[in-house]
Amino acid sequence: MRIPLSLLSLITSLLVIGYTYFNSDSIGEKQLLIYIVLFALGVCLIHFIRNKALKVVFVIPFFLIYSLLSFVEFAHGDLFNSRITTSTISILLETNTLEIGEFLNTYITGFHIVVAFLLMGTLIIAFIALLKQSSGNSIPKIIANNKLMLSLFIVSLICLYMFREHFLPIQVANTIEDYQHQKEIIESVNVTPDGNFKNVIHEPTSNKKLVVLVLGESTTRNHMSLYGYYRKTNPLLELRKDELLIYKDVISPNTHTIPSLGKALTLDDYEVPSKKYNSTLIQLFNKAGFKTYWISNQRPVGVYETSTKIISRNSDVSIYTDISEGAFDGKVLGHLKKALKDDSDKKLIVIHLMGTHVAYNRRYPETFNTFNDEPITSFKSEKAFQMINEYDNAVLYNDYVLNEIINEVEKKDLESAVLYLSDHGEEVYETRNKNGHTESKGSKPMYDIPFILWRSNKFLEKSETFEIVLDRPYSSENLPYSLAHLAKIKFDGYIKEKSIFDSDFIIEDRIILNDKLYDEVFKEE
Repeated sequence: MRIPLSLLSLITSLLVIGYTYFNSDSIGEKQLLIYIVLFALGVCLIHFIRNKALKVVFVIPFFLIYSLLSFVEFAHGDLFNSRITTSTISILLETNTLEIGEFLNTYITGFHIVVAFLLMGTLIIAFIALLKQSSGNSIPKIIANNKLMLSLFIVSLICLYMFREHFLPIQVANTIEDYQHQKEIIESVNVTPDGNFKNVIHEPTSNKKLVVLVLGESTTRNHMSLYGYYRKTNPLLELRKDELLIYKDVISPNTHTIPSLGKALTLDDYEVPSKKYNSTLIQLFNKAGFKTYWISNQRPVGVYETSTKIISRNSDVSIYTDISEGAFDGKVLGHLKKALKDDSDKKLIVIHLMGTHVAYNRRYPETFNTFNDEPITSFKSEKAFQMINEYDNAVLYNDYVLNEIINEVEKKDLESAVLYLSDHGEEVYETRNKNGHTESKGSKPMYDIPFILWRSNKFLEKSETFEIVLDRPYSSENLPYSLAHLAKIKFDGYIKEKSIFDSDFIIEDRIILNDKLYDEVFKEE
């Protein structure tokens, strides 16, 4: 019995696609495979369209969109070995154009450009095929075989249906719909300066109280000499090491700014906008009678208003510096000095840095271009060496900025404290042959963050409620309780066991990747 060529093609195609999809370790290859199927579907449709005008109308947009989507999917999979998810798209919607430009400049290589040109080449091939048909040239018999083309068309539809959840246009459509819904909810929320806090009590221990919260960006503790890194990336902070409490086992619950700070700066109801944006640190300190400042060297908005912008909105003074090219984090120091001159008895000053955010080489002035030798890493490539050196230089400059912040606060001689932590960490060729951070495939350095506290002499005189245990396992999502403890603020719903500074502190499971335990995922590292 002779097996029809069309049926043989159908069986072979399904086997090849199935084997490749389920056995490939590369997410980029799997995603590219989906677009190979999509390409086959397009070829089939072109074949069955007999009207030349309709053919042209179909071919041009189809292959332009096809080339763009397949390149985006492949590049993301190749760079991060993870699929584009709705979370990825949501983060992109809250990312500003400067960050997108820096991302492309850092990650897109010549290889990706070659792939882009090859994909765009399919458009040229389509035009050539059209020209041949319109000039009377016959196409190959194998393509002219309607049965074979119909079989290929069926296979393509089956595969696209199977992989539909990974098909970018569907993901984008679903994400935008959900995002618009969430945006409407947020806009309908009545955010008030004091939020929903009840029975807020501040227990003053002196006439003047100053709390400074410094939020870093993309800084893993693994590249800080304060935490044992082999390079002296914290020379200034090390000089005052005896003045610092350096907590050794603090993590971020997420590997991106928006979800991590959305948890760190609000209380437990961070999944419900009406509660989340009325339970922020700013509102708590407002209610406790503090004058609140928000000084940021990050842009306030992306495509939509970011969560941090909404949170900062209720501060008494909100300052966003101009972070055009060359605007390093040192720019916040002038604004800090002005805030420190304010005669208010109680002040909370939040400083949001660009820190060591990609592109690393834009995070420090030339005078901090210190590390240029070959770094220690298992991944021996010029790109790895370059990224590690630039990142370490950025950490070095971050050391300078943080030390200057402490210097300025120290000069005021008040009962004061400076708490520094990063929103999340960063992978810099430590456990993977990549740099950056991604939510779906987080590595340990992406979660490991610094958590450092400086206290003035007057603060130390009144720290009888403090317990110092530097190796406590802790997640920054419980930051509101620790900062409230630091400022001696109590309120309905305050849980002292969640403060890393309290003698009654209780170790909790640290959740990452939505439902996984950090200590289980990375127990062997």
